[in-house]
Amino acid sequence: MARAVAEVLALLGYPRWHLVGHSMGGFLGLHIAAAWPERTASVAAISATTFGVSEAAREPLRSLSRFPAFVGMRLLMRALAALGPVGWPWSVQSAPPP
Repeated sequence: MARAVAEVLALLGYPRWHLVGHSMGGFLGLHIAAAWPERTASVAAISATTFGVSEAAREPLRSLSRFPAFVGMRLLMRALAALGPVGWPWSVQSAPPP
C-alpha cells in the first residue's frame, strides 16, 4: 500500500511530501517516511496504529505479550473507570469551578 501511495504522488509530480494520517493512515505515513526519507518533508501521525492494536483492544489478555504497554494502559483505564470518581480524582467532573 505504501508503494502505491508513493507511486501516485510521484506520478502527480510531487517531488517532496508532507504526510498526514490518522490511525492506519498514520502508520502508513510513518512507513512511507521510513521507506522514502529523501522525499518526505514531514509526517503528522495521529493515533498511528495497525490491526494488531485493534485486536489488543478487543482481547487484551491474549495480546499481552505482543503489546504489553498498550494492554497495561487499557487494563489500568478499565480498573480506574470501574472505581468511578474515586479512581480518577482529577477528572473534569470533580474539578472545582474556575
